[in-house]
Amino acid sequence: MSCLTNFYLVSFAQSIPKSRSKVVSGQYAGSGTRKRLPKDDAGICRYLLKQLEEHEDAWPFLEPVGKREFPEYYKVIKRPMDFQTMRTKLQDGRCVWVGG
Repeated sequence: MSCLTNFYLVSFAQSIPKSRSKVVSGQYAGSGTRKRLPKDDAGICRYLLKQLEEHEDAWPFLEPVGKREFPEYYKVIKRPMDFQTMRTKLQDGRCVWVGG
């Protein structure tokens, strides 16, 4: 990812109003009014996820950690997350908007 791309991502993130409700996984969503993630927000999430996936240092986060290769990982990390799982949740509409 180029410095210019980083600049635009940071500028974009700073332009999002601080009062905006948070996006969380439906499984771990807190209290509040639960609605489907608005299309505009889902598009932003997909764009940001793509940028993160393309970063040269993203390789450890591209796929879930293998339970067979690293059985102790899941004893330490209670709610693991990776880019592949995030993409699947976005595609399946399993991300929710929690009014806050």
